[in-house]
Amino acid sequence: MSPRRPPGESRRAILEAARRQFAAVGYQRATIRAIARAAGVDPALVIQYFGSKDELLDASLEMPVDIAAVTADLETYPDLGTELVRRALTAWDSPPIRNGLLAMLRTGLSHQRASEALAALVSRSVLGVVERFATGEDARFRAALVGAQIAGLAMGRLALQVPELAEASPDRIARAVGPTITRYLTGDISGDPGADGDGAPAV
Repeated sequence: MSPRRPPGESRRAILEAARRQFAAVGYQRATIRAIARAAGVDPALVIQYFGSKDELLDASLEMPVDIAAVTADLETYPDLGTELVRRALTAWDSPPIRNGLLAMLRTGLSHQRASEALAALVSRSVLGVVERFATGEDARFRAALVGAQIAGLAMGRLALQVPELAEASPDRIARAVGPTITRYLTGDISGDPGADGDGAPAV
C-alpha cells in the first residue's frame, strides 16, 4: 500500500482506477478489490467513500469533458456542426477524457443500470447544452440526433477503434460529418425530399 494520502487524493485515485477497470473489463467483471489495488488503497476505503460498486459506478459516470467549454461561441461559426465535431474529437485526444469516455461507453454496454445512468447523464449534461443551438419547436429532438451522431463517432473511433475512424484526423472527420450535424441543428429534418435546408419546398 502507498503512504497515507489526503482524503481528496485517495477519492480521486479510486475514481480513476474505477474508470480504468470499467473501461477494461466492464461493470460486471470489475471488482472493488481490483479497483482498490489499482488505486493503492484498502478495499474498505472504497466502501467508506462510495458505499457499493453501484454507487462507485454512478460517481465514475461523470462527463469527463466540459460540454459548455466545448460548445462555447459555436454560434459564431457559419458551419457550427463542423466546429463542434472538430472540438469534440480534439478533446477526446486527451488521455483522461478518452479513458473516461471509454469507461462510460463500455460500462453502459455491459450493464443495464449503467446504461440507464449513462442515458440520464447524456440527457442532462449534453442534450441540455446542445439544445440551445437548435432551431424550432423540436429543438430537443434535434439535439438528440446530434448526440446520437457524436456517440456513434465515439464508439467507432474510441471503443471499436475502426481503423478508418481511429486513424483519421479530427479535421477530416469534422469536414465529413459536420454539415450533417449542422443540418440536424438548424436545417430541414422532415425527411421530405422536396424540401431544402430551411424547410421550404425545393424549386
